[in-house]
Amino acid sequence: MTVTPIKNPQNTRTDRGGVRLTVSGSDDTKQFALQLNGQDAGSLSGPGGTKDFSDQAAGAISFTVTPLTRFDVPNIGGGSGAGEATRKDGTVIGAPVLGSVSLASTGDTSAHVSYSGSGAQASEAVTASYSIGKNPIQGPKNCFTDGQSSPDFDGLRKYSFVSAMACLRSDYGMSSGTSGSVFIGRQLQAPQVTYTIANAPTAAGDGVIYDLLKNPDGTPKLDVQGKEADTKLIYSNTGTEELSLDPASAAEFGVKQCYGDAPCSDERTVGWRNAPTIVTAKPNGQCLPLTNGSVGNPSSDELKTRLTISAAAAPEATAKAGTPANGLVPVTITWGGSFQPLQQATLNVCTTP
Repeated sequence: MTVTPIKNPQNTRTDRGGVRLTVSGSDDTKQFALQLNGQDAGSLSGPGGTKDFSDQAAGAISFTVTPLTRFDVPNIGGGSGAGEATRKDGTVIGAPVLGSVSLASTGDTSAHVSYSGSGAQASEAVTASYSIGKNPIQGPKNCFTDGQSSPDFDGLRKYSFVSAMACLRSDYGMSSGTSGSVFIGRQLQAPQVTYTIANAPTAAGDGVIYDLLKNPDGTPKLDVQGKEADTKLIYSNTGTEELSLDPASAAEFGVKQCYGDAPCSDERTVGWRNAPTIVTAKPNGQCLPLTNGSVGNPSSDELKTRLTISAAAAPEATAKAGTPANGLVPVTITWGGSFQPLQQATLNVCTTP
């Protein structure tokens, strides 16, 4: 008597399989009474043959077979037509055991696929194949048909999210699993970006401006360190790639680099040179009164009431009047605090007799 696992390469269940029971007896055996794990399992015609038992729980299985003779045996002295029962153990083998599938980045363009689970349930041979989804939208290809035997992949797109599939196949079934999406490449580092405000004023109408230095094409002139190729810089004060400064605010803001919309690096505070933001200053049309041809010695605060200075820099401005001439008085502004590196600016304020 033998108990043999039934091969079923298309089986996808690890917990179910089948076995084939083969028995043989003497020529006078009419049939065999069968028990499966102690429960009635029908019969098998003699003197020998096979019977398949499908959809059985994977693991150990036990048969007890009792031959029944074709001759009539008188019931004298305990006589019986049943022969001696024989027990035979076997193993039901399901599809290969595959737990979770993992994908790990091993470089900027490479990754390795692994899986948990024993694979084989007994001593059966199991082959593995792997595939990877270079397109994060479509996911990995079917590794049963389009897989490779090596779990290592190269030529992936740097700074992309991909997932992988692992497939196990044996004579007794097939199993597969898919990993979650994994970032390929080393973690993006926060870039270092510094902008520069001109330290010398330039004329702007009847006033002056200390503007953001720009390139010939009009884009901000930036000192950028640590930016990777094919990434974009996103500024926290705009939420976009545009670096925008508000003369009314000297508040700090951050920058990060992103590959598409994700992944992104951590943020780092944007640095500056000369001043934290653009500065503008101009007369506001309120004139200084003259007394005997002089404006006297007005305070800085009084002079600043005749000027419009951008809000972020205004508290750091100190104004001083010069000698009036031709209906105008020169007012010189000196900068302090975060704006101290800026050169002085002189504006002409009107006077009234």
